[in-house]
Amino acid sequence: PEPAFHPPPVRASQLLRHMKREILCLGVFALLLHIQNLQNDIVWDDRVAVALNRDLQLTTPVTNLWCHDYWGQPMAAVDSHKSWRPLATLTFRWNYAIHSLHPAGYHFVNVLINAISCCLVLVLGRQFFGDARIATLAAIAFAVHPIHTEAIACIVGRADLLCGLFFLSAVHFHVAAGSLLHASSAEHVWRCVLFSFLAYVFAAAASLSKEIGLTCFPLLTVLEIIPLLCNVQVLSRSSMIGKNTTRFIVRVSCDRSFYVRCVVAQVGALSMAFLHVARHGEEVFYKWTFLENSIASSLDDLPLPRILSYAQTHALYFSKLVFPLHLCYDYGHPCIGHIASVLDIRNFLPVVLYAICAVISLLGVHYRSQKVLIIVALAMLPFVPASQIFFPIGTILGERLLYLPSVGVCFGFAASFYALDTPADRVLFERYMCANWHGMIGRRFTLRRWALYFLPSPRFIRVMRQATAGALILGAVIRTLSRNDEWLSERVLFESSMDVCPLSLKVLNNLALVLSQTPRQGQSPDLLRARQLLDIAIEGAPTFHAARYNRGLVRHLDGRLVAAVHEFKISSDLRTHDERLNMHLGQELWLLSKYVLQNALLNAVAARSALLEASNFYLVKGEHCPRTMWVRASIAFEQENYGTAAVLVTSSLRTLLLKRVSDASDLETGPLVNLLGLAQRGLGDDRAALRIFQLGLHNAPESFELHSNAAALLSDKTARYWE
Repeated sequence: PEPAFHPPPVRASQLLRHMKREILCLGVFALLLHIQNLQNDIVWDDRVAVALNRDLQLTTPVTNLWCHDYWGQPMAAVDSHKSWRPLATLTFRWNYAIHSLHPAGYHFVNVLINAISCCLVLVLGRQFFGDARIATLAAIAFAVHPIHTEAIACIVGRADLLCGLFFLSAVHFHVAAGSLLHASSAEHVWRCVLFSFLAYVFAAAASLSKEIGLTCFPLLTVLEIIPLLCNVQVLSRSSMIGKNTTRFIVRVSCDRSFYVRCVVAQVGALSMAFLHVARHGEEVFYKWTFLENSIASSLDDLPLPRILSYAQTHALYFSKLVFPLHLCYDYGHPCIGHIASVLDIRNFLPVVLYAICAVISLLGVHYRSQKVLIIVALAMLPFVPASQIFFPIGTILGERLLYLPSVGVCFGFAASFYALDTPADRVLFERYMCANWHGMIGRRFTLRRWALYFLPSPRFIRVMRQATAGALILGAVIRTLSRNDEWLSERVLFESSMDVCPLSLKVLNNLALVLSQTPRQGQSPDLLRARQLLDIAIEGAPTFHAARYNRGLVRHLDGRLVAAVHEFKISSDLRTHDERLNMHLGQELWLLSKYVLQNALLNAVAARSALLEASNFYLVKGEHCPRTMWVRASIAFEQENYGTAAVLVTSSLRTLLLKRVSDASDLETGPLVNLLGLAQRGLGDDRAALRIFQLGLHNAPESFELHSNAAALLSDKTARYWE
């Protein structure tokens, strides 16, 4: 058996002093590797978690973080994803207080947290293995791994990064406390108590950053059990007559502190789990939709296909760790298919993966190797939530979820790289010296000697090992830099995802939405391609309401009002309680009524009246946002209800100017002020109308409508401002 890592040869404080240079170099390297992310925009889920999250605003009570989820929704709400991460949201709030929604500050904090985590991996490598080469190689592998790019480049990856930082800090202080367990001086005893307390505090902080942090408490318990498991004492060994079995009686020598630490860890895990579940409301688990998790949604009543399909995702997770070439921000349906039979050829990879993990674990137990068991624990325990063994999560495969499990994989890579270093090199060197050409002269020729003769020298093995490590690290750096470029903007991100998952419904829908939006950074909207992508998505999933809604927007931008109304109506039927859909449907009906009147179609007056009534019907049920109020005010003005129009447009302006809603940027104040002035003029208050027009021109001096209506008011002979 190997010696236990309790206590290590060097205390944690001494270890940090000896490694200052290595820690500084690694931290700077990790910062420079991801510094290009500072120019990235707010993309994908960042809009919901940051740009549209009211919990970040200083006017919102900070206590809301205690009862709201990561996306700003109440935890007890039915549509909440139950992702309670108050510490991560609190750091967003601090960012917002300093620089509002400027994305560079959010990205810088992510890059900084990752750099600190890389340094912690280096320190943990020295604590666990006592070998500077293994620790350095593992830390560099962790720093350059391309699978971490999503967690760093995406702002919502803050939860994974914070959880990883606190998780690694908890493990570090736990091991540091273990090195002082058998100390005799009172100072060391108090330091041991302090380090143990900090370990559990950081474990709790990891749990408050993301749900995966709950696995930190079981890991601390496993780290207590591993040294005892590897140092058991066999008291007796007897064979039973007639059976080829062996009975072992073992004695585990452990003190009272072992039980105390294990009990505290389990109490901490149960307490944090209770805090999470207590905020879930009546629905403990969110029911994931087909687009969010197709396996949990469609295979909930089919245990065998569900297990086989989840097993396939485990193999895909492993492939992303060892071969991170094809990366994508979303692996939704139908990117990963379902497995319905045990005879499916795709079951081969999960079986091989499980066999490898089982063999490594059994070898670690058989040979009582603490290094192997620690690597297995660091790789497997943080992966339990992502494996969906106990409960489903909101994605089939998420690259961000591999941030913590990759620590164990990097340690395993570095340890296996140097596993045959010292003893094996000596053996190979002796065989090489015995099998050289001069040693073979006058000796009996054998095939074995020829084989030994062609064995490479130890120096050649070391050179090849260094060259292989350098090539792998260089390739990972190149892939990481290219992956960072893919997160520059939403359009670049979605375009790159088409190469990995070209049929993913979310990828098709999101790319089409970006292509249809207002041109940015010199890129023009591509309505034709957007419509083609949405057609593919709707063909694959006719009930995909978001694709229907976006195709309605594309029809609207293309001037096809009837087709837009048709798409909005279908989408509204699929989601009857969506206020935004009702708002857009009412707006399209209003625009269609204006088109009918302008083109003097058959029964134009009756058709327009019916369309206006239908428009009002949907607008009243729609979202109470400035655009809804503006459309309703426009309809009331056209129906000569000037008082109603003035009230509605005033409410819209008040909401817009106070920035109470998230869609304030897509509606200018000029049209609202102009409509308010016209409504006041319709009420006969020319003085108020002129004052409103002047105020509007002060804020929007280039508004053609305000100039025209103000001039019309001043030139009207019946108005009191004729002179």
